[in-house]
Amino acid sequence: MTRPPVRQIWDTDPIYVSIAVNTATDEVVLQDTNEFGLRIFNRLDNTPATVSSLQSKKLIQGPKTKLEYHQGLYIDPKNGEIYSVASDNQDNILTFSHDASGNVAPVRELKVPHRGFAMAIDEEKQEMYVTIQYPPKIVVYRKGASGNDQPIRVLEGESTRL
Repeated sequence: MTRPPVRQIWDTDPIYVSIAVNTATDEVVLQDTNEFGLRIFNRLDNTPATVSSLQSKKLIQGPKTKLEYHQGLYIDPKNGEIYSVASDNQDNILTFSHDASGNVAPVRELKVPHRGFAMAIDEEKQEMYVTIQYPPKIVVYRKGASGNDQPIRVLEGESTRL
């Protein structure tokens, strides 16, 4: 059975590859890999039928952001920081403050192995898990890691079945 969506966000240019919800502020962050940016909408926004696209309430985009081919998002439930992982040529995880908007530099940048793909954060242990496409592995960092900080653990090898 096909059900129509309750709400839709229409846009004519971006290619959204990832979504995260900030439950504290009732916002949705969409990652745009076509225009290298993060678009923030109110969670209940809905594009009216009379317009072709919906204007985001905030846009993080531009050369200072370093958002090029990013595809994984995480929002810190306590402070609203937005974490974004690169999937191709940047080899980094960028962190932006909740209040970031426009062409702004991230508050932190962590260098990760080539071909990062996705991430998850264990808030209780304050650890960040990052998947690497090839060779397949999972690298684990402390949550506040930045710069060239090294992983605290690496899961890799034949017996992992990654």
